[in-house]
Amino acid sequence: MGTDPLHTSESHQFAVIDCETTGLYTADRIIEIAVVIIDHRTGQIINEYDTLINPQRDVGPAGIHGIVPSMLQLAPTFEEIAGTIAQQIHGTVLAAHNLPFDTRMLVNEFDRLGAVLDPGHGICTLRLTNERLNLACDRYGIKLSQHHRALADARATAELLVRLLDEETETSCVNVQGLTSEPMTYTHRRDASINTTPSILKRLIKGAPYPTSNETVVSYLDTLDWALDDLMITDVERKELKTLAQSLGLSEEQVHDAHRDYLNMMIHAANRDSVITDDEHEMLQLVSSLLGLNSVPIPEVSVQASLSSIPTGATICLTGEMSRPREELEMLAVKAGLRPLANVTKVCQVLVAADPTSQSGKARKARQYAIPIINEQTFLHEIGY
Repeated sequence: MGTDPLHTSESHQFAVIDCETTGLYTADRIIEIAVVIIDHRTGQIINEYDTLINPQRDVGPAGIHGIVPSMLQLAPTFEEIAGTIAQQIHGTVLAAHNLPFDTRMLVNEFDRLGAVLDPGHGICTLRLTNERLNLACDRYGIKLSQHHRALADARATAELLVRLLDEETETSCVNVQGLTSEPMTYTHRRDASINTTPSILKRLIKGAPYPTSNETVVSYLDTLDWALDDLMITDVERKELKTLAQSLGLSEEQVHDAHRDYLNMMIHAANRDSVITDDEHEMLQLVSSLLGLNSVPIPEVSVQASLSSIPTGATICLTGEMSRPREELEMLAVKAGLRPLANVTKVCQVLVAADPTSQSGKARKARQYAIPIINEQTFLHEIGY
């Protein structure tokens, strides 16, 4: 890029970006990026760009972003697509849901190439909503069908931006300097059919709002979400979280209060169905320990029916997507002398669930009626398979 920006600070184009990464920190890399260019005067999408990126290292937590190493073998490196990214965003106003995180990752990538990316003053929809992207989209009626896919998140954020944009908002444009690589047209997109099962933490907090409206604390908690997803906080992650808190101007007391409120939010989310499962209890205790909040009381596991064996002639019901077709499982149940039911009622004696912690209608009703819930593996073992 040259020394003069392609557009002035009066640019009518916003570059809405989303990055999926190997982690949260300085040494981590971008492994998928999407850029959605919109004209803020009309709200129309002008251009879209997305690609997987080979980080030439491990891919990090696939449980979050759904990207596995085999998907990146044919993907370009960031160096190979840096010219294209620069062409897309140079002279535009950046926007993202948690803009500080996405711009920091981009700045680090360009810095590795000896180039300088000045992100200017963009717009962060996380700070405008104080909500996770999925909750903000729900509130504004915006479709978000493939959360944590870069293009899906960028499209949803673009629509959210159009809804929230204030004409008086002060912005300035992106400027990229010192990059010698030329734009390239090659991209490598992920197979839309690939999916991953979200962690218990993700399932638990999916519908839970952040426990504060303070936009600075929300930015910190959004990163904490990411760090806790594997239910571990390494020494490096602790150091980076501390650095982030300092850069946001948060005191140690404010961080402690944010951790406490975050844990209480999780406890409330776990108890939405008035049931604390073994897995939820164990996870809450672990998060309490990781955040140094051992003084916060964790609810005990709710009293639930136990199952030592499935009696002959018992009525059962199945819910969720199992490893075997449902018809096959029901046939095996009949062979074992059991009676499959289409729905959970008071006469149902056992619910077989793909995920025993599920919040499906059948699972909630089973808990209401104190009906034991077991997984597919336990069910097959009980009937001799």
